[in-house]
Amino acid sequence: MLERIGTYAQHQRLTTDMNKTLSNIATLQTQISSGNKASTFEGLNGQVELFTGLQTKVNRADTYVRNNSQVISRLNTMDASLTSLQELTTTFIGLTVGEISPSEGVTNIVAQVENMLATVSSLLNNDLEGRYLFAGSKTDTRPVPTDLLALNTGAPSQTPNDAYYRGDDVKLSTKGSDSLDITYGITANDSAFQELIAAMYTVINSQGQPNAVAYMQSAENLAQSAFSRIATLRADLGSNVEALENANDIQGGLILYWKGFSQEVASTDIAEASTQVAVQETIIQATFQTFAVINNLKLSDYL
Repeated sequence: MLERIGTYAQHQRLTTDMNKTLSNIATLQTQISSGNKASTFEGLNGQVELFTGLQTKVNRADTYVRNNSQVISRLNTMDASLTSLQELTTTFIGLTVGEISPSEGVTNIVAQVENMLATVSSLLNNDLEGRYLFAGSKTDTRPVPTDLLALNTGAPSQTPNDAYYRGDDVKLSTKGSDSLDITYGITANDSAFQELIAAMYTVINSQGQPNAVAYMQSAENLAQSAFSRIATLRADLGSNVEALENANDIQGGLILYWKGFSQEVASTDIAEASTQVAVQETIIQATFQTFAVINNLKLSDYL
């Protein structure tokens, strides 16, 4: 009987050990089924600070990657506009060169240039997700009037200026990583666009002028300078995109590393846990056998 005075203490010890072992088995089985060492921080055996620190690092890196990807998208959209402007400038230069040729004389290209001017306005007013990309920090403001032609007031407009601009001169910035700060963006009043618009106004104002060829030569020079500047702007955009993409590659590698380390801290080693279950079950079997032996003991066994 369990109530025997001689075996009571042994029964108590065995019962305590058995309950502890059963609890260990239940914990191990939960770890195996869930894949986690514990459902609360208390079960991480003093590694809470390490685990939370790793999670903070992962979240921070994730934020960098998301922000960088957003900026990269903006820069690529801006580059698409610059590519179109560069192609348009090339076409414009071709028109002015054709008009300068004395053998062919001066023909009317004003209508074509007016259409180009409307395209310039559209490209500089490019937006992404509701943000005007060429307006500086005034991303909710259309940086260039839809009708640039209406701003042409004759000869004064042939000198590059930014009277058409509605944005500001603030360049945006982003933090690509803990060690990478980038100032990015292009405003629609950049000298490249001032020169290109002035070149187009010059052609438009040449209509009816006796020295139209001189107007064309001036327009070509402005356009050539604008083309060169646009190439520089595209190179700058490309450098920023490359820097942010490299930062994302690094952050991505760190995320994988930190997540792997975090899993080592918090996730169950299935093979080890299964082995421990087998060990604990052996202990339980031995405990039951010991119970059986104690229950069959008689006073004569001690004499």
